[in-house]
Amino acid sequence: MTVFDYFHVNQPATDHALPVLVEVPHAGLAWPDAIAGGFEAKLNSIQTAADLYMDHACRSLTKSGATVVTALVSRMIVDFNRSADDLSLGILKSQSKLSPTCYGVLWTQDTKGNAVRSVPMLREEFRDCLDRFYFPYHRNLEVLLAQMKRKSRQVVFLAVHSMPSYSAPKMDVVLGSLKGKSGNTELLLRCADCCKLGRLRVGFDDPYQGGFSTRAYGKPEQGMHAIQIEFSRALYMDEDSLRPNEKRLEHIHLLLADLIATAADWVGSQIAEGASAMSESEERTSMR
Repeated sequence: MTVFDYFHVNQPATDHALPVLVEVPHAGLAWPDAIAGGFEAKLNSIQTAADLYMDHACRSLTKSGATVVTALVSRMIVDFNRSADDLSLGILKSQSKLSPTCYGVLWTQDTKGNAVRSVPMLREEFRDCLDRFYFPYHRNLEVLLAQMKRKSRQVVFLAVHSMPSYSAPKMDVVLGSLKGKSGNTELLLRCADCCKLGRLRVGFDDPYQGGFSTRAYGKPEQGMHAIQIEFSRALYMDEDSLRPNEKRLEHIHLLLADLIATAADWVGSQIAEGASAMSESEERTSMR
């Protein structure tokens, strides 16, 4: 495992590695003063903003062959699933592009309206924060995906999140693919079937189509397929007390392992189909 200041990378043994990368960008609870600028946040506020326990659900997924990248810092400090130019309201004195909320790449308030940093920031401070924390995270994702792509014609990127149960009360899990633009449709349906086998109610793209990572790394035409997975928090925790149900959390962990296997099987089928098509083409050429 490689540990950076605000995220860590856990890779499987080389002979066991699959072309599957799992990202957990919102489970972090760290509140570093170096970024917060002296502001403090209550633990409950930090936990409420987080995709709580998703890092635990993704533990040891390297045993299933996936590479796992987990953010350690609270998303209120740096939100790795936002674009670098997604500016919260009031974050800078003069802004050409505005987020309609206080929840851009650097949040200005928590979900209860309490300030989390002094604003407006100097443009140099804003850029320094991105240079020190945000860009290294995404450079690592890019490097890892590029390494996988050199070894496999197809690569699968799974962005793991959780959602308040009220946001999709009739669904246990929502698979976001930007309405089919960030990944192969057959892969998406296979992942949905995997979830259904786990007795989960599955929705697509509503209310979560996918965030920055899904848009940035989902390029099906280049063999890069990204799916955002949103698990209802009611599946594995008490949403009022924030206490986890360990047995149900283990069920999510096992389901994620099955999703990794499903993704790897799909990649294998694509490689086999590609090899078969190439063989047929070569055979037709030799007959001319």
